[in-house]
Amino acid sequence: MYDPAGNDNDREFVEIYHSPGFLNLSGYIVGDAVSNDTLVGVSYSSASYSLIVEEGFNATGMNASIYSVGKTIGNNLNNDQDRVVFYYPNGTLIDIMNYSSSLGGNNNGYSLERDEFSIFTESLVANGTPGRQNSVIPACTVSLVNSSWSGWLNQTSCLSNDTLRQNRSLIQYDANRCGTVENVSFWEFQDTTCYFGFQGDIAEINSTLSNLTLTKSNGTVTFFEAGFPLFFFPFNFTNNTFTFADIFIRQQLTTESSGYLLLAGLDLTVHNKTKNFNLQKMDAVSNAVCILDAEVRNVSALSSGCTEPNETIVRCDGELHVDYTCTSNGTQYTVSGLHHSFVREFTIADETPPPSGFASGGGGGSSSCPSGMKLVGRRCVAEETRAEQSPEQSVVPVPREGTVVSPSAELTEEDSIPSSRIIEKDIELSLRDGNKVSRKTIVEGNQLTGAAIGFNDVASGEGMMGMVALALLALFSCAAAWVMVRRK
Repeated sequence: MYDPAGNDNDREFVEIYHSPGFLNLSGYIVGDAVSNDTLVGVSYSSASYSLIVEEGFNATGMNASIYSVGKTIGNNLNNDQDRVVFYYPNGTLIDIMNYSSSLGGNNNGYSLERDEFSIFTESLVANGTPGRQNSVIPACTVSLVNSSWSGWLNQTSCLSNDTLRQNRSLIQYDANRCGTVENVSFWEFQDTTCYFGFQGDIAEINSTLSNLTLTKSNGTVTFFEAGFPLFFFPFNFTNNTFTFADIFIRQQLTTESSGYLLLAGLDLTVHNKTKNFNLQKMDAVSNAVCILDAEVRNVSALSSGCTEPNETIVRCDGELHVDYTCTSNGTQYTVSGLHHSFVREFTIADETPPPSGFASGGGGGSSSCPSGMKLVGRRCVAEETRAEQSPEQSVVPVPREGTVVSPSAELTEEDSIPSSRIIEKDIELSLRDGNKVSRKTIVEGNQLTGAAIGFNDVASGEGMMGMVALALLALFSCAAAWVMVRRK
C-alpha cells in the first residue's frame, strides 16, 4: 500500500509472506530507492504473514506479525513511482519490487498484490488484504499434502532389555497455500531390538554365515558362528551404537585350504578400541598370518604374498610384532590389536615346523624335515647350497692326517679339509684297560684304528649311515681284542 486514499500518514504498509508459519523478521532490512530501515518486532503471530508498518498503524484484527520502521518506510514511499527492497540482516538481497502509479492503487484505496503468476496488479478489495490471502488470486481450495516421513531417530540408548525407542515425523501442508491451514506435524514411535548397542536384527548382517550369535560378558562383546568365537572386543555402548545392517563378514569356505576372516562396518578406531580374531588353522604348515588392517569388503583385496602397502606379516609365536600379536593352540590362531580388519593364514617361507610326531634325538636328523631343509634346534631351515657358501664357510680348520700343527699355528686352506667331509662327532679312544688316550675328529674316507669304548653326543650324528658305521667299528674292535686274549 504505497498511496492510500486521502492522507498517507500511518497507513502505508508492506506485506511479507513466508511459509511455513511464523518467521521472526527482527533485524531484517527494508528500504526504498533512497534509504533503508531495520525491522523491529512489535507483536507476533503464528501465521505466515508479516506486516512492515509506520508508527501509528492500526493493525487491530490482522492475522500477522507486526514490525515497525519508524515514521516512514524508507524515505516515504513515493506516489508516482519507487521501489521496495527487502534484505537479510547481513545485507543479502531477498526480493525487490519496482512500481509506478500506472499499475493501480493510486490514491483510490486499493493496494498492489502479486497474483498466482507473481505479477503485481491492483487488489480487488478496498484497503488491500493485509494478513490475508491476496484477493487477485482465485478463490483458494485447500489441498492437504503429506511430506515424506523422516528417518527413524533414536530417543534412547540401547536399554537393559535390549530395546531402543525411536521416532519419525512428517509434515502435512496446504499445497495451494491458502493460508487458512498451517503446517501440521505428525509423529510415529517404535521400539526396535538392539544388542548391547547394536541396532536392528542380527540377521541383517551381510554375511554368508548362517548361525551368528553374540554375547556380552564383563564388558566384552563376542560374535559366534555355530558356537565358534569369530571375534571379540571390549566396549561400553552407553553412548555409542552400531547398526547390524552396516556389518560385513566373510570367512573361508569349507573347500578352501587357507583360513581367513574379513570384518568391515565395525570400525573401532574413533573409540580407541581394538578387536581380537579367532582364525581357524586350515594349513598344516602355516606359521604366521597376513593382516590388512583396513576397511575392505572383498577377499581379493589381500595380496597372496602379503607385500602390498598396509599389509603386515605377523609370526604366530605369541610375541608382539609392531601393533599385533598372534598366538596358536594348534587348531586356531588368535590375533589381537586389530581395528577393522582382514586376516589370512600365511607361511613364512624360511621356516617350516617339523612334521607332527617328530621326536628330537635318537637320529631323527635332517630326514624329519622336508626335502631341501635341515633341522636346526626344533625348526626346519632351508639348507644352503655350495654356490651360496662363501669361501670362508667352505673350509674348517681341521688338519689333514699326518700334518703336525702347533697349538698356536693357523691352518691354511691347502692344509685343511672341506667341511662337507667332516663328520661332526667326537669319539673317545682308549686302550683295553679303559684309560682314555685321545679325542679325534673323524674324516670321511679315513679308517679308525683302536678300540672305541666311549661315545659323546652320538645322537647328533649325520644320519643312520653314521650310526651303522660306528656300530660295525665297535664290533670289529671287540673281536680283535678277544682274539688277542685267546692267543695269550
